[in-house]
Amino acid sequence: MYTIIIHYDRGETFRRLLLRIGEIRSLLPAHAKIMALTATATAALRMEVSKIVGMRDELVVSISPCKSNIMYSMIKFSTLTETFQPIVKKLLQDGADCPRAVVYCKFLKDCADIYEFFKDSLGANFTIPANAPTSVLEFRLVDMFMSCTDQEVKDSIIKLFSKTSNLRVIVATMAFGMEIDCPNVCQVIHYGSPSDVESYVQETGRAGRDGLPSMAVLLTNVGRTRHMEKSMSEYVTNETVCRRDILFNNFDNYSRVYSGPLCLCCDVCAKSCTCSLCSINHSSFFF
Repeated sequence: MYTIIIHYDRGETFRRLLLRIGEIRSLLPAHAKIMALTATATAALRMEVSKIVGMRDELVVSISPCKSNIMYSMIKFSTLTETFQPIVKKLLQDGADCPRAVVYCKFLKDCADIYEFFKDSLGANFTIPANAPTSVLEFRLVDMFMSCTDQEVKDSIIKLFSKTSNLRVIVATMAFGMEIDCPNVCQVIHYGSPSDVESYVQETGRAGRDGLPSMAVLLTNVGRTRHMEKSMSEYVTNETVCRRDILFNNFDNYSRVYSGPLCLCCDVCAKSCTCSLCSINHSSFFF
């Protein structure tokens, strides 16, 4: 038995590697069994992969990546201070009891800028205890995770974020992705839109893995909306259709059945919600 792993990468690199797998498949006996696994793929991408690697009459086992405990919303970005100050306030107030969040950035500079904003805004309280050495990861409330981060530091951040620790917020690029499973993240914030729906669904899916109510917030108007695929562009410009319908309609087994309060579905559905929860301040969330 042979295992071939391709880390997800939209574009020509991904397609080129798949074609090479198709070449390998052509050298195998027709009766040889093939199993293809993926965490997040639309029905169209799944069928394309099946065709490229030479799968015929395959048995498909799939579930929709839609999670009923995640609320989807978009917020118009203005400044770092106005957007992230509520998180700073929550960190100052609750410290290590603050809900955990991941802030995703497309660019390294954005990641560094937001991390420095938290560090400057929190001041002495950037660590617990206050004024502790910031060089010691275990003391930090906020940390940064990028592809260029040393592997030893990456491993330490993942370990701290997966257990009881001071670490509350990770500012990261897409490097904080594959093979990472942190069960108690209550909010995923995107500083600018990913280029495709698959990436957005995969990254927002890091919230709510413990089954508790969670939020996925997309910050728009940050000058980072270029090179988006059509489906992601539709999501960003949408103001009338349930966000779940746009995100998950092209995935296998998605059913438009949401039985919870509309205000906990998405910001579009929340406009027509009249339940008693609408007036409640969800103190477990940053926004």
